[in-house]
Amino acid sequence: MAKAINLIGNKQLKRNMQQIAKHYPEQLGKALLAEIFKILRISNRRIRTDTGATKASQYTELEIRDGKITVEGGYKSNVALKLDQGTNPGEEHPSSQAIAEWAIRKNIVSDPDEAKTFGYFVAKKIEKNGREEDLFFTNSVNEQRISLEKEIGEFIIRKQNELARKVK
Repeated sequence: MAKAINLIGNKQLKRNMQQIAKHYPEQLGKALLAEIFKILRISNRRIRTDTGATKASQYTELEIRDGKITVEGGYKSNVALKLDQGTNPGEEHPSSQAIAEWAIRKNIVSDPDEAKTFGYFVAKKIEKNGREEDLFFTNSVNEQRISLEKEIGEFIIRKQNELARKVK
């Protein structure tokens, strides 16, 4: 579940970023990746429901090819998308067994038979009503966008200064 982050900065920032990418692709890629890690750390703290499978599906990717840098991060788990965006009634939902196991892990119930009953009724409720959106990842991306642009802008200025010193 990757959420695209489009830098909002002005055209000059984007042109500068392309210039820096030509001269410092690895360093710019790593700087962008560091910002993605920040977003994932924040979003991991915000997951309210079962965090095991979702956190385990976290990923980041960095690709540098022909002067183009692609940085991606998010969660590969289908559950992560459903936790973040919510579900509508009738959509696929967690199984009653998965909910029962979760309830035992979270000490909501301790008896296995009680957990099965709990799981059944919760699964039916989610199937009937859907699941409210949590936006743990979406909000983390949106809140960190300004920080990301500021950090990358400062990185670009530092690298432009280095380039200027080398040219002299």
